[in-house]
Amino acid sequence: MLVDTLKLYATNLPEDNSGNVSVKAGLVNPDEYELVVQGNTFTFNFKNEIRTAYILEYQSFIDANSGDRIENKVEFAGKSDSVKGSDQQDGIRVYMAGAGGGASTGSGQITIHKVDDEGLPLEGAIFTIYNASGTTLLETLKPTDEKGEAVTSRKYRLNNQTGIPYRLKEVSAPTGYLVDADYGASTGQTIQFRDAREPFEVMNQKIRQGFQLTKVDAVDNTKTLKGATFELYLKTGQTRKLKDTITSGEDGKIGATDLEPGDYELEEIKAPEFYQLDSTPIPLTIVANQTQIVTLTQTNTQGTNAKLLVTKVNAKDQSVLAGIEFELHDSTNAVVDTRVTDINGVIEFDNLAYGSYTLVETKAEGFVIEQPETVVSITKPETQLTIANKENDRSVKLIKTNAGRTQHLQGAVFELRAQTALMDANGNWEFHKVTGLDEATLTTNQQGEIVLEGLDINKYQLVEIKAPNGYMLETTPVLFEITNIQTEAVVVEKTNQAIPVSGGGSSGPYNPGTPNTGVTPPDPDKPTTPEPETPGTSIPGTVVTEPTEPTEPTEPGGGTEIPTDEDNGVAPPSPGVSNGDDIASPVGDTDAPDGDGALAPPAGTDTDGSQGNGNSASQPNGNSGSQGMLPQTGEESTMAYTAVGMMLMALGSAGFMYFRRRQQLHR
Repeated sequence: MLVDTLKLYATNLPEDNSGNVSVKAGLVNPDEYELVVQGNTFTFNFKNEIRTAYILEYQSFIDANSGDRIENKVEFAGKSDSVKGSDQQDGIRVYMAGAGGGASTGSGQITIHKVDDEGLPLEGAIFTIYNASGTTLLETLKPTDEKGEAVTSRKYRLNNQTGIPYRLKEVSAPTGYLVDADYGASTGQTIQFRDAREPFEVMNQKIRQGFQLTKVDAVDNTKTLKGATFELYLKTGQTRKLKDTITSGEDGKIGATDLEPGDYELEEIKAPEFYQLDSTPIPLTIVANQTQIVTLTQTNTQGTNAKLLVTKVNAKDQSVLAGIEFELHDSTNAVVDTRVTDINGVIEFDNLAYGSYTLVETKAEGFVIEQPETVVSITKPETQLTIANKENDRSVKLIKTNAGRTQHLQGAVFELRAQTALMDANGNWEFHKVTGLDEATLTTNQQGEIVLEGLDINKYQLVEIKAPNGYMLETTPVLFEITNIQTEAVVVEKTNQAIPVSGGGSSGPYNPGTPNTGVTPPDPDKPTTPEPETPGTSIPGTVVTEPTEPTEPTEPGGGTEIPTDEDNGVAPPSPGVSNGDDIASPVGDTDAPDGDGALAPPAGTDTDGSQGNGNSASQPNGNSGSQGMLPQTGEESTMAYTAVGMMLMALGSAGFMYFRRRQQLHR
């Protein structure tokens, strides 16, 4: 167990008494309980009667071999419970998968032996032990005793061949000695634990003809300060020579030894974090044959009267946001102040002491709080911070396509239904129609899309109530949800099957939507004849008419004019039917070699990309043209040419028979 990770939180109990106590309400005041830690066991003794729930957090470092069983047991006023593994036994069995350090051959306590540069034991040195990567503090050892020894309170894995790696760090050296450079580094020194009977020896150099300065807090002189950086100068008359640059460690101490006699000055060039810089030179003198070190103490005052300026902007366009609420918490999680951004999107927290704070965003109407907490270090008189929020996009976009997803479909009408608080007899939520929406809003546009914005947070259904022209109605509801954390539109899709054409074929219904792909590829099983190039561009699924010479429409038999599509000014086709009238082709003047006008994709393929049987509707002239073929404007009848051809064939046959007969008679 890692003692430093023990945290006890109060909770916000839910109003519905659901038992969900996962919301923290700040750290519990340590004055309300007593914490006793012994090895891997800790006890909270509450001083007052418990009337609420708490959240206890802590971390454990698993220092076990693969296959070992570890236990986790908790007791409340004599009642106990324990964690059970998958085998229903108390404790959890540990399985290692490529864990660093290898397997151990045993375990034992780690012993540190502290000596000076003459090999004599040193009392009062403090060490800490970390895991192999140096990321997890495992234990802080008690100061070395009169024998110079410190022993861990718990056992650690060892390997008597290769060793198990740990990191050992010297936090503080005895007075008059320098911290070891390797073990005193920020990451400590790696040790290989092989034998519990063999101590790790660490040497400290004694300060001779030198000095030691301790950096402490101006208010609490028991609080040592790390991170203060000094420059050491040797003075010669009116000049100074830089001799060394030294930074205080965990114990707040700096020092130097074996200095030549003379007058020196220490000058602080960097203050400890959250403290004000004091660059006043500190004089000291080193004399020849000095037997006692020069001992110094310097204080730093924590910075005060600092200011934090927070600007809130829209992540989309960097425009400022007013009305966003923040709380500022100090290092103990106590609320320092609560502010709301002004019309300039700015909050100002002033009169702050230097230190670590947490800025908590608590309210952002119309925007998503993706990262509610921001850690801020106040280390100077004014700190500026900009935080961006994304808008809460409570919209949905429906995309309507044919079954093959090759064409977007225009003209499908939908109904929006919202989930209610009611359930039907089968226990399913009931959805009711959302009123007040214009039908045009719920009709797919030329891109086959419907976009609904500003919806309330809820679950919804989009139900098709009218299919696009030439397609079957598909009433299966499209379910989606609008939440308060979404930052972009919910995108859903709905497809429709084309209505089959009588005769077994499908000519592909005309719909003015936007196609997704290019021209439908021809059937590889059917030979095709290259068509001559024609001016202009024909887009599948979009009606295009080529400019032609003005002609008078022919209406044989006094028939009525074919109706036109009011939206497009063209006649919608009647797939697979030809009545001999002159009709402008909706897909352009793409004359086929046989003179028929092509209205639809190649035979056997509809606009959904599905294959038909290749049959077209019956044709009065008996020609087996492509599906959906209609005669083009100005096409002439071939009956006269056929009659002349037959007459010529008859005359030719008669002439042939005549000459043949004469040859026989002459013989």
